[in-house]
Amino acid sequence: MLIRAGIKRASGIIAGVGTDDENVLLVRLAGQLNPDIFIVAHVSRDSSKKTLEEADANKVISSYDIGARRMAHAILRSTVIKFLETAWHQQN
Repeated sequence: MLIRAGIKRASGIIAGVGTDDENVLLVRLAGQLNPDIFIVAHVSRDSSKKTLEEADANKVISSYDIGARRMAHAILRSTVIKFLETAWHQQN
C-alpha cells in the first residue's frame, strides 16, 4: 500500500496508526523504502519514544505531552491562549 501511495518519492510521512508497535513497524518500513523520507511519528506511551527514535523517526510527538502543555498554558498564560483561540476560530 505504501508503494502505491508513492512512498518512494514522498518527502515525508506521518506515522499515526493504531498502536505504538504499529507505528514502529510503519517507521521502519517507510525508512527502508525511502531512506531520505522525513518521518513524524505519534506515540501513546512514553516508553515507546526511544523505540521510535531508534527506528529512525525524525520527530516523535506525544498527544499527551501536547495536551499537558496546553493545559499548563491555559493556567499560566490564559490571556494569550484566549487570544489565540479567538483568532483561530475567526479563521475557521
